[in-house]
Amino acid sequence: MEEKKWFQTWFDTEAYHTLYANRSESEASTFIESILQSLDLKVGAKVADMACGSGRHSRALASLGLNVYGYDLSEQSLAIARSHSHKNIHYSQHDMRLPLAEGNFDAVFSLFTSLGYFDSTKEDLEVLGHIFAALREGGYYIIDYLNPAFTIKNLISQEEKTIGDTLFEIKREVIDGRVIKTIKVTKEGNPPYEVQEMVRLYTSDDWKKMASKVGFEVTAIYGSYGLEPFDIEKSDRHILVLKRPVKGEVKCLNCRTKFIGSYCPKCGQKVDHLKVPFVHLVTEFAADYLHFDNKFFRSIIPLLFKPGFLLKEFMQGRRVAYINPLRLYFFSATIFFLLFFSLSGVSKLMHLEKHALIPKEDVIKKLEKEINETQNKYSKDSASNATEGKSDIDSITGKSNSTEFVQKNDGSFYIKNTNFKDDQEELEYDMHVLQLVPKFPPTKPAWIPQDLPEYLQLVLSDSLDLADGLKIPFLQNVEALESTLDSLQKAGKMSFFEKILIKWKYKKYGSEVNASLKQLFGDVILKLPKLMFFYLPLFALSLFFLYSKKKFYLVEHGFFTLYLFSAVFVWFSIYYILQALGIAEWLPYIELAIWIWMGIYFLLGLKYYYKQGWVLTTTKFVIISFFNFFVIILIGFSAMFLNML
Repeated sequence: MEEKKWFQTWFDTEAYHTLYANRSESEASTFIESILQSLDLKVGAKVADMACGSGRHSRALASLGLNVYGYDLSEQSLAIARSHSHKNIHYSQHDMRLPLAEGNFDAVFSLFTSLGYFDSTKEDLEVLGHIFAALREGGYYIIDYLNPAFTIKNLISQEEKTIGDTLFEIKREVIDGRVIKTIKVTKEGNPPYEVQEMVRLYTSDDWKKMASKVGFEVTAIYGSYGLEPFDIEKSDRHILVLKRPVKGEVKCLNCRTKFIGSYCPKCGQKVDHLKVPFVHLVTEFAADYLHFDNKFFRSIIPLLFKPGFLLKEFMQGRRVAYINPLRLYFFSATIFFLLFFSLSGVSKLMHLEKHALIPKEDVIKKLEKEINETQNKYSKDSASNATEGKSDIDSITGKSNSTEFVQKNDGSFYIKNTNFKDDQEELEYDMHVLQLVPKFPPTKPAWIPQDLPEYLQLVLSDSLDLADGLKIPFLQNVEALESTLDSLQKAGKMSFFEKILIKWKYKKYGSEVNASLKQLFGDVILKLPKLMFFYLPLFALSLFFLYSKKKFYLVEHGFFTLYLFSAVFVWFSIYYILQALGIAEWLPYIELAIWIWMGIYFLLGLKYYYKQGWVLTTTKFVIISFFNFFVIILIGFSAMFLNML
């Protein structure tokens, strides 16, 4: 014969009813009155009080004009309930694991933690299935359960109670996702005995998943008998209101409007699942990529300042209210790379084509012409200064060895920083460039890069991001190159890897190292948008592996990645726009602030969406950051080396 479970025997004992005798009738009445105000139940509606116990909630329901059916497994509990007679209450013994008549009730109540006693979640799921079937369409199922987080935090491990002639020694502990309450009962004149109450710790997500599997929709979650909003840390109760949908009626996940059909009449969102296939997003993106209207303005503020918010909204079904993540990523990436290539100075470096060479003499003639034109703009007094400038030109072209540049004995030199404000400074710049032309490496005699003047202007004006590491564009020999690279590395202006790459490039192309700068850096920079498509999946996979024990889909990590990098692109797009507006003195501080905020943004996003403690979240943040730092280096150098082959 199968041994009876604890809940099949304990509820029928005198000790149980002694220990739990003082249940509050007023608390039950207040709660029932409050919860009924949120439900559209009419007087005379047929309701069931499942696991009714001694009937305090059944009596509260009946007092408000409802037709109540109280069910319980314990005959002794039912006997106590029947002793408080009421014409609108009908009590029966029933095991909730067994089905009731289908479509019979307008509402069912399971109150004061009357679920979760069974050996498996499968049995609890079957209970929900039986209750779903017992409800009419549009009927409600109200579950009043303990809040696991609050219960664990405030667990009283041991206590003693003496009630009359009975001593209760109580021990509580959490084992394997259950609260186990061991009660030792000692009554005068009787041998002591022990009983264990076991209740499974179901979270909100657990209830939602079980409800969804059965077919319920969750309409509300409260945290107290006063129907306060549920707070996972502070709420002592966990009250869920589930509803059996009306056939053909659905609730829009975006605006919560109830309707019948395939599209919401209020916001237009299509009836769909919460877990959206990636193909669906691609199709939606291709169909209306440029259609943003007010969704952009609704999305941009939370994207920039509320990490994880848009992803949570999206996964909860609010997809029409905001731009979908794939579309948002493409939009922000497009704007960013347009600004990056247009305003950062990198695009100007790419104009230095390896084969775009013109005769050295032509450059000298062009510069002399520009100098003469500038000189002609001045008065006679300025003309005398221009004559002095002409003598400098003669010295540059061979009549003198004077130079205005800091030059080392090994042939390397540095170009002093200059800003161009008027014609006089432009004249000096042209003369400086003219000084450099005869010094260009001799491997291709009499030929220099076509964009040399423009490139030198970028270096001189320090408007090129790479200028600090590339202020040596014309070196006469390998020794000069190595000496200059070593000095730049020691000064902290060039990394060891950058030095090795430039030396390797120099040896491959000879002294054309500068003419081939586009191959070394430009091509890799041009490929950044494409490289992102290889990098983003790796970033999402790093999230997947670190959160593999949590019940998240891989696509959720992908969406997290898209939202994160969309925020990065938008912030740095703002940076380049500010750069274009000419607030140069603030740019370094703005850039630093953006980098710091992006780190904090990533950390807060992990905490908000994945809902783990600060220590664990910070640890995973550091691991992901270091992993992706090395991935970026690997991808970058792989692209460079492939470009050199």
